[in-house]
Amino acid sequence: MLSLNSREYFEKELRERRQRVLDYLFQQGPMANIAPPHLSQAVNSYLMRGGKCLRSFVLLLSCGAMGGDEQRAIPAGAAIELYHTWTLVHDDIIDRDDTRRGSKTIHREFEDKALTELVYQAEEARHYGLSLAIMAGDAQHAGAISLLTGLYTRFQVSPELVINLVRELETEVINTLLEGETLDVQYACQAIEDMEEDLILDMLWKKTGKLYEYSAKAGGLIALNHYDPADKRVQALASFASKCGLAFQLQDDILGIVGNVATLGKPVWSDLLEGKKTLVTYRVFQQAGRDDRKRFLRILGNKNASREELQALTDFIIASGSIAYAQEIARAYINEALQQLEFLPPSHHRDLLCLWAESTLERQS
Repeated sequence: MLSLNSREYFEKELRERRQRVLDYLFQQGPMANIAPPHLSQAVNSYLMRGGKCLRSFVLLLSCGAMGGDEQRAIPAGAAIELYHTWTLVHDDIIDRDDTRRGSKTIHREFEDKALTELVYQAEEARHYGLSLAIMAGDAQHAGAISLLTGLYTRFQVSPELVINLVRELETEVINTLLEGETLDVQYACQAIEDMEEDLILDMLWKKTGKLYEYSAKAGGLIALNHYDPADKRVQALASFASKCGLAFQLQDDILGIVGNVATLGKPVWSDLLEGKKTLVTYRVFQQAGRDDRKRFLRILGNKNASREELQALTDFIIASGSIAYAQEIARAYINEALQQLEFLPPSHHRDLLCLWAESTLERQS
């Protein structure tokens, strides 16, 4: 558990790097040239609301932990933040979520604008909101690749390395992310008794762990300034972030059931309403008796479930020990991740990576 002093120190270091990444993104990024105004607003909406920039934080720290200059890695940090943002925009459409970071999701925000500013009818307004969100995500995706080229054009990072970072992001990483998202959608419609814990963990890693893994790997390679993915330190950083990313997603799924809406900035219970197969829901089903399983299945995936039914299900999930079980699994991944940092020399950056790993288990948003 983080002490008060270490938590304050970590938050200070995180804020400082977040600001540097966002400053670069808004000053050097490609978003300023996007038109018309609605598309420009949609592209920038989530970025203007904040966000912790954790993936770029990991990238910068990984660069520093390898003895590199964090400043040279800033374009990659900005690219990762913008890349992660497009996945959120599209994920919100897929999950049919209404809020993100305390405000309306992009597709809901621009559905409302279509109703009030363009005076569209309801069905056309809904289509407009979805269309703007899809196009905003596409623009963010393209902008992220443009930002990556700044590694060479602004900081003279090896062009061979830049090409390989782009290649990995646009082949290996994106394919893994999309596979994880597709499995998430498919599993929501699959009978929970047909699921397996390993399948769920694999899907969760593909959705979240892969991009964290890439972030750490990219930071380490930028420090080397040449493409050497076989470097033991780079591999250790990638493995560290990969395991932390899975723990992060497990905590995210926990908060999706028992989190505070005001703190979380997005709805709770949406995973239950969508019938998502998380480690928590799978564990509940495995532990429940026949009658409890029937009650559980009547609510899981029932989009018309009442607030009272969802609260009763939440109470049952907690009492079953399934939240505690997921927390134990997340802790095991963090412990394994921390062992990977032993391949790196002691440093300020390595200490911050340790604090970040611990913080994934304590976060409430």
